[in-house]
Amino acid sequence: MGKEALAGPYKVKRLALFGSWARGDNQPDSDVDVLVEVDPSIGLDFVVLAERLEELPG
Repeated sequence: MGKEALAGPYKVKRLALFGSWARGDNQPDSDVDVLVEVDPSIGLDFVVLAERLEELPG
């Protein structure tokens, strides 16, 4: 799922990867750090977005 899939229904304004995966020095047990900036009008759909992001592999 890329930014395009999230931008419309979840009003994502910015999606960024940071931490060890972004630097390229991740280990097999590294977590994935993601910044998600959304439009304030997302309301309770924020909960649905968080659940969708947690389902992503990684």
